[in-house]
This record gives sequence, structure tokens and C-alpha cells, in this order.
Amino acid sequence: FSEQVIAEAMKRGQQYLADGRWKEAREQFQRAADIQQDYAPAYQGLGMAAKGMIDAQLDNPHRKVDRKMLEEACTEISRAYRLGVRDAKTVWTLANLYLQFERYEEYVDLLWDFAQTSSDVKEVFKAGRESIFKMGYIPDYERAVRSHQTLLEKFKGQVTPTDQLDSYISAVGAYREIGCLDDWLKQTESLAEQIGDEMLMAQRFFYIRERALVFRRLERYPDAIRTAEEFIHWVRNSEELHPHKQRFIIEMQGLMLLPAYHQLGERQKIEAVLADAGETLQRYHTEWESMIASITDESEATRQRLN
Repeated sequence: FSEQVIAEAMKRGQQYLADGRWKEAREQFQRAADIQQDYAPAYQGLGMAAKGMIDAQLDNPHRKVDRKMLEEACTEISRAYRLGVRDAKTVWTLANLYLQFERYEEYVDLLWDFAQTSSDVKEVFKAGRESIFKMGYIPDYERAVRSHQTLLEKFKGQVTPTDQLDSYISAVGAYREIGCLDDWLKQTESLAEQIGDEMLMAQRFFYIRERALVFRRLERYPDAIRTAEEFIHWVRNSEELHPHKQRFIIEMQGLMLLPAYHQLGERQKIEAVLADAGETLQRYHTEWESMIASITDESEATRQRLN
């Protein structure tokens, strides 16, 4: 009889969740939890219902969140996790709650634990990478670098050079803080060579941006300039379509070239970069407006995302 009541309560609770009826969903999941106090799916449902209520509060113009509801969502989903609910959706829901409300230590510990226990290589590597990135918010830079090396060793041969490079980009702040930038440069250059022409423009931008920043940090200004200029030349000659193509050029000019030329006292170079950046900015606006205008009514969701 108890199993039948739990099954019925869970079925109704899931339907209420799907319909956005958060209060009714909580009532049903609570019925199941009251009958079987170690029933993980019931606590998962309670947490998801509370998360739905939080999202509804955030959609309100006042964006005032009930802190008790936040605690309930975190408590119930973390209880479900401890009881064995380890699917990626549950983990990332809880992680995003921690992140949204700046509970960084819990965010880091949750994702690192998930990275050690789950068998889904793609999700695990992503979780480990994000955990390492937020270790810099605590901050615990030595742990971040140590954990990064552990992650790479654990998944050696199982993740692509592209994913490995992304992890280095996420961890660059920690390598900088403990004085290991030369090692970061060496490892990322090797990965970039392995990826070669298959590297997409967005990843190339983030990699080159961090690489040039490292050179600036090391006061290797000519290297920073060469790196940025080579990227700008590559972008302008690339046939790859990307909505932020011109923006990548502008950011590289503003973040890399201008500060480096300033350090070297290259006034004429600074004026040339500023003039070119102005023309690039105009092209960026023109291309962006043209792309938005080309979106059909059937692509309204895409239009809203781009805006």
C-alpha cells in the first residue's frame, strides 16, 4: 500500500512540475518523503519544485527571492544527491543555485565530487573544469592547479585536445597566481598545434586573448603584439561565419595592442590602432544589424537569444 501511495504521489508531483504548479508538486513529493524518509526521488522533486518557485520569483520585476525557499531548494536537492541521485541535470541545477547566490565553496565541492564519482566522461570533465575555475573565487589557486593536473591525468586519452585547451583557459588565473605561466604557455601551445585548423573562431579568440594577456603579464610586449596581430590577420582572412567576428578584432585591439604599444611608447602605432578600431566597430554594427534583419519570423527564438 505504501509503495502504491508513493508511486501515485510521485506521478502527480512530476505532472505538477511539468505544468509549473509548484505548490501542488511540493505537496505530492512531501507525501512520498513522509512515507519513505530515504526516498531520493522525492527530495529531488521537492528541490525542483522549490527551484521552480525561485525562478518564478526571479521573473518578477522586483526579483526578490525568498531566502527560505533558496535554502529549501539547496537542502532538498543536496539530500537527493547524497542519497544517490547523480544525473547531470540534478547536479547542475544544484550547482547553478550555489553559483547564483555566490555560495562558491559548495559549488566547487559539489562539482569536484561529481567529477570523481560519475561515469559520464563528458559531463565529468565539464564539472571538473568548472569546479577548478571557481576555485579561484574562494580563492585556492594551488588547489586549482593541482586539481587541474589530476583531472587531465585521470582522463588522459578520453577527452579531446579541444576540451583540454578549454580547461587550461579556465585555469589560467590559478597558473598565473602561483607563477606557472611558462608551463601554461608550453602546454596550451602544444594543444593548439594538435587542434590545428579545426579550432573554431570563438575558442581561438579566447585562447589567443589569454595567451596575449600572459605575455603582457610576463612583460613580453613584442610577443603579446605579435600574437594579437597574427590573430587579427587570421580573422580578417577567415571564411568562417561568426556574428562576433568584428568584435573579436576590436577586443584584441583594445585589450592587447593598445596597452602593449603604450608600454613600448609607440604613439603612432596607438593612433593607427584606434583609427582601425573605429572602422571595425562600424562594420560590426552594420554586420550585426544585417544579420538580425535576415532572421525570419520562424526564428524569433533565435532573434531573442541574439538580442
